[in-house]
Amino acid sequence: MSMESTMDNEIPWNLFRDFPAPSTLPMLQRLHQDSPSAFLKALTFLADGSRIEERREAYGETGLLEYFLETQATATEQEVRRECLRAIANACADTGKLISYALDNNRDRATSSRYFRAILGNLTHETTIHVALACLYNVSLDYDPAQHALRENALFLKLIALLDDPVLRQGGFSYAELSSVLHHITGLLSFAVEEYDVDQSPDSVLKTLFRYVVQGDPATEEIISLRGAVVVHLMHDRFKRLLFDQDLFETFLVSILRSFGYTGISRTELPDAFTLETPLDEDLEDIESTQVSLIASLRDLSSSQMFFEAYPFESAITSKCFSWLGSENPSLQLISCCILSNYARAKEEWAHSLVVAHNSHLRLVQLCTPTLDSRIALAALEFLLQLARPPGNRVRICKHEFLEMMSSIWLKTSIDSGELIRTQYASVAVLLGLICDCPQAIQQLVAHRALNTARAGFIGPDSHLQSLMLCFIRSNDRKVKLEIAKVIVEISKTLARLVPVSNGLQDDSVATSPNLDLLWQECLSVDPAFVRPIELLVSQTEDLGMQAQGYFTLVILARQKLGVMMVRDVLLHRSVFESLVYAVSKQSLRRPDGNPSSERIGPAQWAAIQRSVHENARCLVRDIVECKDIQLSPEWMEILSDLSLGRFDDVSRLVTRAMPLLVDGSSTTTGAIYTE
Repeated sequence: MSMESTMDNEIPWNLFRDFPAPSTLPMLQRLHQDSPSAFLKALTFLADGSRIEERREAYGETGLLEYFLETQATATEQEVRRECLRAIANACADTGKLISYALDNNRDRATSSRYFRAILGNLTHETTIHVALACLYNVSLDYDPAQHALRENALFLKLIALLDDPVLRQGGFSYAELSSVLHHITGLLSFAVEEYDVDQSPDSVLKTLFRYVVQGDPATEEIISLRGAVVVHLMHDRFKRLLFDQDLFETFLVSILRSFGYTGISRTELPDAFTLETPLDEDLEDIESTQVSLIASLRDLSSSQMFFEAYPFESAITSKCFSWLGSENPSLQLISCCILSNYARAKEEWAHSLVVAHNSHLRLVQLCTPTLDSRIALAALEFLLQLARPPGNRVRICKHEFLEMMSSIWLKTSIDSGELIRTQYASVAVLLGLICDCPQAIQQLVAHRALNTARAGFIGPDSHLQSLMLCFIRSNDRKVKLEIAKVIVEISKTLARLVPVSNGLQDDSVATSPNLDLLWQECLSVDPAFVRPIELLVSQTEDLGMQAQGYFTLVILARQKLGVMMVRDVLLHRSVFESLVYAVSKQSLRRPDGNPSSERIGPAQWAAIQRSVHENARCLVRDIVECKDIQLSPEWMEILSDLSLGRFDDVSRLVTRAMPLLVDGSSTTTGAIYTE
């Protein structure tokens, strides 16, 4: 019998199998000197025992953990280092049962700079790589000193290099081991990247990340995390350029599609449609978060000059996008909207071609149905907004089908309020772009809705303008209301530029068609609530630029026969009159405290806005006083005359004089608007 066998029989193995005793460490040190095989066997017992949570505190208090840390830093045998790392990883694992101070004490020992660097050194060896990663992960999870040490030691670079290392890719790991390695790498990436400048990553990093993202299970936590690393890199200009220089943009598209669950996709041959093979039920919140980030990166990348140089308009990528736009797959629709809308934004001639040659707007109308995915509707509306930029597109877009779709959004009340607000705001923004300098679009907006026979039983607003006004009344969102108010401003300004009016207001081009005068009358008579959004503009004080636009619009309306009646009634609203008095007197024309928009305006521009509010308000009062088409009570005429001529000493007294004549809000708006 050999000496080692004799010693093995004499060793009290229970010292290593059972709860650590005071004599455990001395015996382990003795074995280290006398018997390498017995020493490794004892280490294995201790590493196995470290999985028992009740023993972990004792490992730290008896000096065993310190010994493991020292040994993994100095031992030359890979098996010895592996067992030491196993014991360290378990002793520092937060499973919720170890007392927090004991856990932090163990982690503090492991974070010692000499030991920590030695643990990092084990990442280069096939035998120890997976346990070294687990050790680093357990030490760093929710422990700031260790995470700081990771960043100090540039772990981010080491992990990126590791993903591309043959040791990992060709190391003969089992599937479970490889999954564990990826889990710990991606977890450590999230710890190490927070304060790390990713510009130091190698040029090959995108190829490395895509290798895993495109081939791995799209629903796993590890692949989700690696997609996040792709997004982080693509926030930097260097990697945006590398994406195109290395011909990786279509691979990036594949990674987006796989994030939506589409598998079996070839990077070199993007087909027209994909099959959703794996439902993404797990980690849904993380999956959706990375999808949002990837789409944001796509919007950014496809708006760059680098993209247009790599993929000119009418290239293979646009052909593919047209095909995707017509598909029934929401993710393909979303991607195509993002890319094609950036072409439309880049050049008006491309936007014109997208409407005239490709009829993209017709498909977008179908995608804006509120019952569909709100992300698709919002992307389609953004695309329509860009298509509305060329004046020649506006009449083509603003047809019956388009306005019916818009009305359905404005009248919608049954979808999630957050989605409803975003969709309604985007739809009104599109309308605002379409009606600018386009009286034909305005005419479609106010025209009687020609409902087809299939909808003969439909009961609703007679015009799309009425649908818009109903949206204004129903909505509780200030941004939506203000955007609708901008539409009324733009309608008034557009018609004022085209229609000669008796008082000589802005006659930029003499109208050649009498229909324009009729169009004014249709706008003012089709809905008695037409002026209500302007009340909001002149009453609010957060944005004096919009307040000035509101007063300017009231001046325009006051110079129309029907409009002046509306304006007369509006001035009797308490909030409007108070705002008017302060605007004429200049007493309220100051920067609102804490208003970010005002802080971005320079002194000269701010002074110009103040002057515009004051002059437009004075012009409005003067026009009302001098108008012969309306009758004012003697008391009201006297108050307005005093305001126009500045015959008052105190603003508050003038407001007090008017109080008996004033009413709340919209109570003087005559007529009825459709309600359900």
